[in-house]
Amino acid sequence: KWTALLRRADDLDCDFIATGHYANVRKDEKTGRWVLFKGLDQNKDQSYALWGLPQAQLARSIFPLGQFTKPAIREMAREYGLIRVADKKDSYEICFIPDNDYRGFLKRRNPEAIAAIGKGHFK
Repeated sequence: KWTALLRRADDLDCDFIATGHYANVRKDEKTGRWVLFKGLDQNKDQSYALWGLPQAQLARSIFPLGQFTKPAIREMAREYGLIRVADKKDSYEICFIPDNDYRGFLKRRNPEAIAAIGKGHFK
């Protein structure tokens, strides 16, 4: 998704993209590399979902929510009159899995692996 998003940003002459991920990115001045950090809100941190972004993509990514907690963001939304946003239930799904259908998502990508798992209780 990031490649397509950055391509669209290029089409619009945008240097950066900003997303609603709870994460932070900073350039390490000693190494010159972009480093991904956890978001301030440890309960909502999403840096784990971004770990695979290459340097060129991290360099053009901004995560403004990473500097705030979820309650602070909700309060800001309320102050700006965005009540539906402020009162929206938290989402715990993975954003790229339609309808939260993990089994279907995995089956479409690797049907043999799903068949091998089988059914039963696992500990």
